[in-house]
Amino acid sequence: MKSKKTQTYLKYSVLAIWGMLLVGYFIYSKQTGLSPLEAAEEIRATLENNWWGPIVYIAIYTLRLFIFFPASILTILGGLVFGIYWGSLWTVIGANLSVAVAYRAGGFFLGESSSKVLESPKIPKSVKNMLRKAQSDPLTATVLMRLLYLPYDLVSYAAGVLKLRFWPFMIGTIAGTIVGTVSFVGIGASLDSLDLSKATLDYRTLAISILVSVAAIVVSRKMQARQKNIAPE
Repeated sequence: MKSKKTQTYLKYSVLAIWGMLLVGYFIYSKQTGLSPLEAAEEIRATLENNWWGPIVYIAIYTLRLFIFFPASILTILGGLVFGIYWGSLWTVIGANLSVAVAYRAGGFFLGESSSKVLESPKIPKSVKNMLRKAQSDPLTATVLMRLLYLPYDLVSYAAGVLKLRFWPFMIGTIAGTIVGTVSFVGIGASLDSLDLSKATLDYRTLAISILVSVAAIVVSRKMQARQKNIAPE
């Protein structure tokens, strides 16, 4: 069992490394002038036509949260490079590894604050009820949050802070994001470039992606209405 002093030292060390990564990425972005979309286009050249491309893609997706690189851009990139089927598989793996890392990070840094959050007088009662419901039924709560497209990484960090049960949270994430993932990968698969000024569209693949997205929205609204009809404990 690590002492409190050791844990504090470890947290500050990890934060320092994290800060250096962020600063390094910020400096790189300023020096190269690359936007996240342009950076993804640069990554594309590395991923294409290499047997190890999926491994690199999954690794980048897993670690992208440390520099706050947009998940949506990487998801579209997965479809563009690997197609809708393999792109969906590699993205699901990378995205859920990223979720697991964010969950652990939230618990590591702020897990001891979960009781303070629920007891704080500054938090509205309705929000507290929602958080307690998430703790009692993390699977359903996670599916709903994912279908509503709440901020992806923030939900993962918050789940770790609130100490939601890990496996129900992960299963809920997979169930709640699979449709959205396929739809975004499908958008990428319908393009031949991330540069929209030069890209051409496969309208059939794009139409499928739009239909999948609409289906996800309809399901999320129905689940949200069902949740509202359940009285808080």
